[in-house]
Formats: sequence, C-alpha cells, structure tokens
Amino acid sequence: MAKSRIRVIFDTNIYFALIAFKNLALQEFFIQLKSSKHIQIIYSDHIKDELVRNLEEKKYKFSKKDIDNLFKGMELATATLNKRRQPESLRDKEDWHLFALAHFSEANYLVSGDKDILDSHDFSKLIGFYRFLM
Repeated sequence: MAKSRIRVIFDTNIYFALIAFKNLALQEFFIQLKSSKHIQIIYSDHIKDELVRNLEEKKYKFSKKDIDNLFKGMELATATLNKRRQPESLRDKEDWHLFALAHFSEANYLVSGDKDILDSHDFSKLIGFYRFLM
C-alpha cells in the first residue's frame, strides 16, 4: 500500500517572504517541497488573495506570473467557516480561515511565522516555520 503524502498548509506570511524578500535559499527549499513525492501543499483562494492584497498594500513589486508560479502544482482547497466556533484567543479573526482549512483538508501541518497565531491557539497541527524546516 502506498504511503500517503504529508499535507501542509502555509500561512500567507510564508508566501509573502518567498516573493517579497527574494530569499533564494528559501525559494529553493520551497521548490523542493513542491516537487516532493512525500509532501502535498494545500492552499486556498483566501490565502492567495490575502497574499496579493498584502503585496499591493506594502508596494512590493510582483507580477501575476510570480503568484501563479508560486501556487502551481499545489492543491486548491476550500473550507466552510463556522463563525460560532472561532477561538476567542485569535486577535485577527481572519486567521480562523487557516484553522478551518487545516481541519477540512485534513492537513498534517499548519505552518506559520505569525507570532500571534503561534501564541494564541492550542492546535496540535500548528508549527512554526523554522521548526518545520527541521
């Protein structure tokens, strides 16, 4: 029986770092992850739209091709948000989308570099980016 792939969701801030800061080592690592037979990266339109909005607000130069290439080969997933079940500990209620996506897509990991997310929610699949690299 074939071993199932590890399903990973990256928070928008990880994608932002990939495009905005042009870190070649990080970009190469991400390319390897995307091509791995053992990892399946999951994203949502919400994550993609938030990334574009943040890049535009902060006036970073990027193209539609940059965004399309970043998400190429990944699995698009959607999640139904239950507004009544949002944890009170989240300062930014927009972040609840990530937890719902992780639940509905059956992700193994939700990777974030956002201290508010990492500090505010007791979620067993949540992991910091640098810890994920190990």
